[in-house]
Amino acid sequence: MPLADSRDAPKFRHSEPSEVHQFVQRMESLFDHAGITNDKEKKRRILEYVDAQTEQEWLGFDSYDEGSSWEAFVKEIKESYPEAVDDTGSVANLDHICREHARLSRSDTGEIHSLLRKFRAEAKKLADVVGNGSLVNKLMGCFTPAFADVIEERLISKYGHYEEPTRNRHKDNKYEMVLLGETLEIDK
Repeated sequence: MPLADSRDAPKFRHSEPSEVHQFVQRMESLFDHAGITNDKEKKRRILEYVDAQTEQEWLGFDSYDEGSSWEAFVKEIKESYPEAVDDTGSVANLDHICREHARLSRSDTGEIHSLLRKFRAEAKKLADVVGNGSLVNKLMGCFTPAFADVIEERLISKYGHYEEPTRNRHKDNKYEMVLLGETLEIDK
């Protein structure tokens, strides 16, 4: 196990709640490699890698008590951070990403790329649940109306649109996220 204050040690700060799943996963991997199997020892050791506020909060969990398992403790940790990102994805996470990157304009190049990275990662997890058209509409809502119109115009001119003008969308009712990303990169 790396020392808690070493540069390469996993760390969790209450100010970054979205990283709790990854933090717990890394700690479990370290416990496996170090041969730590005792639930009480795992609970004690994980607290060495969190900030002081988090330590106090986690010490207050019912599952930190002697009679509770490591699995129960991890479950309580994860459930106490609803904003945390996990492998299943959620529309709430997409909404959070969009709120984080609201009203972007053409000049916000760095933020646009950050939005696209985060949005694509979350959208990929939701591919079987949410239609591509809904994802594109949600993503387009992250831009100023004027910039969204420019993006829409480029997509329509490049890929076509419905015959019915009120629909004003690609004829297959979807702009794939890749195409949208390419369109955003056309005019740097």
